[in-house]
Amino acid sequence: MKSEKSEIQLNIINKIKELRQANNISQAQICDIIDLNSVGQVGNIESPKYKHKYTLQQLFTLSKYFSYPIENLFLTEIELNNPISDVVNSLILKLIEYEK
Repeated sequence: MKSEKSEIQLNIINKIKELRQANNISQAQICDIIDLNSVGQVGNIESPKYKHKYTLQQLFTLSKYFSYPIENLFLTEIELNNPISDVVNSLILKLIEYEK
């Protein structure tokens, strides 16, 4: 089955899903945290079958909720260990790629 999401979108969504599960947070609780109207939307976001993804605002809210640095959602350990200017540039490029 071909995914409707890009690789970066899948990676980020899976990181959020792992954080959700590791903290025993339900999809319904995620809805409350990010002000979604339907639990089904989180299911659609977590499924590779649908184009749905978290907005950048939702990712920011979730990273704060889980006390997880947002840059860790987007960048690899190798990218995070680069000089700060490279980290910023990499993060901006990944943000742009995620939004496509």
